[in-house]
Amino acid sequence: MLLKPFPDPFETAAREADRIRADPHFELEAPLERVLGDAPGMDREALIEGTLRLHRERMERVPDAVKFPESPPWVAFIRATDRHLREMTGIDEAALALRRSLGAFVAFRAREAVPPRFASEKCRAIFIPDSDHGAIIVKNLDDPSTYWKARPPLTGMPYGPIGFEGVGSGLHFDDEPGEIFPLAPCEMLFHYCDNVPGAVDFLRRYTPFWGRANLMLFDAQKRSASIEKCSFNFFEVFEPDPLGRSIVSGMTCRDPGSPQARHQAAMRHLAVQTSGRDPADSPDEEFWTVCDRLHSKLRDAVASWGPNVRLDEVIRLFTTPYPDGLNKQNVQLHPEQPVDMWTLATTLTLPDERRVLRWQRMEGTMEWPATPEEYRF
Repeated sequence: MLLKPFPDPFETAAREADRIRADPHFELEAPLERVLGDAPGMDREALIEGTLRLHRERMERVPDAVKFPESPPWVAFIRATDRHLREMTGIDEAALALRRSLGAFVAFRAREAVPPRFASEKCRAIFIPDSDHGAIIVKNLDDPSTYWKARPPLTGMPYGPIGFEGVGSGLHFDDEPGEIFPLAPCEMLFHYCDNVPGAVDFLRRYTPFWGRANLMLFDAQKRSASIEKCSFNFFEVFEPDPLGRSIVSGMTCRDPGSPQARHQAAMRHLAVQTSGRDPADSPDEEFWTVCDRLHSKLRDAVASWGPNVRLDEVIRLFTTPYPDGLNKQNVQLHPEQPVDMWTLATTLTLPDERRVLRWQRMEGTMEWPATPEEYRF
């Protein structure tokens, strides 16, 4: 039984079409520009043609309905949504393929053709079940400033009976999984799961369909868990600490001896080899070092708070400039780093108080606000 109504493909396509019409460059050109900017020696047409071939193959690789019983209506939904989107916007098949399958092509099919790209650093988050203001969910959004646009005002309570915060955790190269149809398990789960244990089980069953992200899950009973998944072929769960708190960090594997962490290290080594760079003087090597350093800062800060967490401590950690805190302000890790690195926004939710605080940088100036926006629900 579905816990929420099944999405309508026409309405879903209409919302996506609105975004494309509002900013066609950002929606249609920016993802391709970002890949080409990170790897300027890449052939644009070869990248487009390769992505189109892979996307056609993905759309034909329908999941086994016995093994993945929830999947048949979602296959139909995805196909219908894409059909409506093309009718509404007039985009061609190649443009649609780039929206849906560019990342998959670069990760799975382009080791010989695509020079490794500099990874851009991605986000951290905490779930705290109890503090001097009740439960706290906080996340830093970290990315280059290139396409930053301030988010519109918030409307509606951001979380229902279950929610998650995701952080980027990709690889230049990854092994192709056995299932490649573009299902979206992280969207599907809200229709079948209303608690953390059920969501973990659901996402585990659909492991080959998703990756390049670490998640922190939480529910109305204040249960939580973190999933690390830089690769489509691995799934690693971390339970909360003894005080019920969970953390998640972008681009990290916190257990260096795990199968996933060993795979991550091997793929990183392959990328440096392919680039022809000296590992001792590579922007990517410094990048991965800083990712681990930021995860350690997050982990150690949470451990230092003890059982009586104060809201001001959490805010201080997430908004204090790096390296003392987690807020990056145009951090430069290496002279040849191709993109700048910023904390673009911090969002802090207090579900027990039905309140959200949000700090976000000004477009253009990248100035950090002195006080946050505040929303009550």
